[in-house]
Amino acid sequence: MPADVYFADVRNQYDKHGFPTMSNPQRVQKLFEAADLGSCISEGDMVAIKIPFGGLTRQYGINPFIVSVVVEEVKKRGGIPFITETYAWHFSMSWGAGAPSGLMNIAKKGYTQLLGAPLIFADGIKGVHREVVPVDGLILKEVDVAGEIYQADAMIVISHLTGHPMSGYAATLKNIGMGCSARRGKAMIHAGAETKVVWNKEKCIFCLRCTRVCASKAISYENNEIRIDRDLCIGCGDCTFFCPTGALRMEVIHRHPEELAKLYKGQLCSPATEIQQIKLADAVKAILSTFKEGKVGFINDVTNVTYECDCSPNATVPIICDVGFLASKDPVAIDKAAIDLAIQSPGYPVGLASLLEDASPGVDKAGSLYKKLLPNDIYREDFWRIHLEAAEKLGLGTLEYNLKQVV
Repeated sequence: MPADVYFADVRNQYDKHGFPTMSNPQRVQKLFEAADLGSCISEGDMVAIKIPFGGLTRQYGINPFIVSVVVEEVKKRGGIPFITETYAWHFSMSWGAGAPSGLMNIAKKGYTQLLGAPLIFADGIKGVHREVVPVDGLILKEVDVAGEIYQADAMIVISHLTGHPMSGYAATLKNIGMGCSARRGKAMIHAGAETKVVWNKEKCIFCLRCTRVCASKAISYENNEIRIDRDLCIGCGDCTFFCPTGALRMEVIHRHPEELAKLYKGQLCSPATEIQQIKLADAVKAILSTFKEGKVGFINDVTNVTYECDCSPNATVPIICDVGFLASKDPVAIDKAAIDLAIQSPGYPVGLASLLEDASPGVDKAGSLYKKLLPNDIYREDFWRIHLEAAEKLGLGTLEYNLKQVV
């Protein structure tokens, strides 16, 4: 059965007399009511409002006023909201050396307690606070869920549709699967296979930076040797990033190469990208399983859609003209609707979209750009279908939807 996806069209900015209709925060408030996202919240619920903070110098992302509207809607239903995000896979790519400085940095982007709720890094002060959740996934059998996501009673997921080199497009499923995983979980999804850190003693100058930057305390120095505890290592690779001599490197482990080979059909993209997308869907299943049925709602922002994801520091212009906002209780349907609307939108007249021979409505601008600019990978324009189809196969939602315009 098709899922209901509610739509607020930002292209309808003016009435027939030329007067502005309503602001985007007002549109989101209308969507919240129309999609009945309030039913996800019970009196006294601790409600995670999951947003992507985005790269520190990134000019696009979820507008703080949109977050503020959702905070107030949660409070109206008796929920206790907190605004939350997790650290990036590589600690060095995140918002500071630990949550205190990270929160100070993201305050520069307008995410502060003035929005009406506290800001919390869901995976702790160093990105290693997690709960290991078992899952019957297509590849993964367990997922590292960020600790405060695991503890929350309900969640409203606010996502910004962008292009993404791993998943084609990134929105709700990416914001949950990657964004609600602790750093070890992110590493397992990003990697086409399991990884481990390898130490080369001949290159080591024993500066011991690796022992200081390791958030999980997996690296120690004993008897003139660098020791790596495989049980504690989360595979983030920060030690390799900070090592000045290259004495530490990441090595891929293919524990079951024959099983991974069966997943790759050679039709959509590179084997690593297909595996990453399937793992992403597995992670979504594990994360949503920590909530009771009906306790999670979804909002997608389909404005300022850029070629790269919001974690990128690059401030590129959008690749399509703005579309609007969506709300639903189905994470698969809302992403499919967002992508369909983005494809039907004309290309932005400047920037990367101008590199395309055809950026007209109906052309997948993000997919065409990845195929053009990343020739070493086997991309097809619709390679984003992998994680959506995997999510549907896992029972997380449906690709079929009824689009209901609210405003």
